[in-house]
Amino acid sequence: MTSLTILSTKQRLFIVSSVVLGTILLTASVLSSSGRRSQHEVSLPTVKNKTSSLQFIAIEKLETKFVTRMQNTSNKAITAYVMAACDVPESSTDYSIGPDSIEPGKVVEIFTPVRALSDKCTSATTQPSITILAVVFDDRSTEGDYGWAKGILDDRRGLKIQLKRINRLLREALGRADRDEPKAIARLKAEISSLPIDEGEEPAVRGGLSAAKQRVLFYLTELEQWHPSAVSSASAQNVSSRAEFAGVTRIEEGIARMASLNENWISKY
Repeated sequence: MTSLTILSTKQRLFIVSSVVLGTILLTASVLSSSGRRSQHEVSLPTVKNKTSSLQFIAIEKLETKFVTRMQNTSNKAITAYVMAACDVPESSTDYSIGPDSIEPGKVVEIFTPVRALSDKCTSATTQPSITILAVVFDDRSTEGDYGWAKGILDDRRGLKIQLKRINRLLREALGRADRDEPKAIARLKAEISSLPIDEGEEPAVRGGLSAAKQRVLFYLTELEQWHPSAVSSASAQNVSSRAEFAGVTRIEEGIARMASLNENWISKY
């Protein structure tokens, strides 16, 4: 077998991880302080798995976190996974918005704060544990606990719905005479902020609807801060831009780039 390639969690997009964590996971019951373990009392957890595709390799403690290494032993790329600490859902990671995934044969490092285990594993728990609850593949099939995998898929559905609405606004902005002026950004931010979060949808879908808005608003703020007319010529060379805007020198180009990125994601998922 060829040597394993480590896919660091630093490659993950922070927006997706934080949004999915906040929207598809059930809120854990609040534990009393007397029922919690202190961080120094948490022993090396066992690793349980409800999938056969993301296989356990090793676990170690590094300062204030546990690092679990899992290998994709399937013949399909894994684009998302959900995990639990002491059987309480802890976090999820969705690679769909970024270029990365866990390709067949690759190893992913899953970082779990010691505090997460000390908060979720009561003193009655004899052995703390980390569990892989579910994975989602690049063909949208799933393995493991479908309820958690469905949360990922529902979140993506919400993203797709909202990105389509946002792209309509971006295309309208590109058709206006002021498309290359700062006020075009201000108007887009107001329009996108007012887009609905459909209350009739499932919680994870609503999370995706909200995440799409926050994602594009973040990009617009970045574009607003570094576009050439916002900085002096003397300081322009010191202003860095996101990789998504590489080569962009005008506001309308930035808006068009966002629309293109959104369309690529919509067509893929």
